[in-house]
Amino acid sequence: MAKKKKGQLKLPLGLNDERVPKLFGVLSLFFALYLMIAFTSYLFTWKIDQDKVFDFSWKLLSTDLEMANWLGRLGAIISDKFFYWGFGLASFGFVYLLGTMGLHLIHRRPFRTFAPTLSRGLILILVVSIFLAFVLGQGGFPWGGAFGEGVAGWLENFVGTIGLIFLFLLVIVMVLIWKLNPNFSELSFSQVVDELKDYVTNILSRKPARKTSPANNNGAPSALRPGNNTALPKPEPLPEPSPLAVRGEQLAFELDEEQQLAAAKRAEILRSRDAELEIQDVQEQP
Repeated sequence: MAKKKKGQLKLPLGLNDERVPKLFGVLSLFFALYLMIAFTSYLFTWKIDQDKVFDFSWKLLSTDLEMANWLGRLGAIISDKFFYWGFGLASFGFVYLLGTMGLHLIHRRPFRTFAPTLSRGLILILVVSIFLAFVLGQGGFPWGGAFGEGVAGWLENFVGTIGLIFLFLLVIVMVLIWKLNPNFSELSFSQVVDELKDYVTNILSRKPARKTSPANNNGAPSALRPGNNTALPKPEPLPEPSPLAVRGEQLAFELDEEQQLAAAKRAEILRSRDAELEIQDVQEQP
């Protein structure tokens, strides 16, 4: 068996090596940036490149055919697959998912923290693709892609146009109820409008949505409501006086007592002297 040379470079990469997720994280961020540029360019150059990439052939990768896409032939082909044959404008969701996954891998965060974002992102991509294909599917631009147009067409034939509209409204209402958790017992139209405004404002400002308590009880504290086992906060204990402060107070009290006793003694001496002087004056008088 041949021995390894002394100066031979070794790359001990294993599954537990912390460099592996960092490399995959950097690759995810690179692909997210690449797709972002390619998709953005597709919005402006899709008409020019559509007839060139419509009938895909592997020969496109080896020919000198020029594309208007900012990332050349590869960018035009990938954008066409995602937009025309995929999910349309909702394909930008993959950019967000790849970027978020790359940041999680670089920071060595567990996959369970990314799993909710991944599941919600994929569901949102599917729903947005179907919605855009149903609303804007008549134009030349592939708003919902082949997936959105196919599913929207099947649903429209199955439940009808009005039924599909009610289906989308039902999905929107269910999402709002899940996010806002409104109190239907004390709900009014103005409150619904205010809650929707707050929800949209929080989304635009990237803040978590404000959840209203199902039982408000006219602003009563949550700990005082029936059925709530939340204990009231315990009062903070008062600080114990330090021994030095207590000793100082005792000394001051003792000094006050001594001063009062001395003043009383001086007053008695003065009164006794006054009495003696009066007696002497009386005796001296004839």
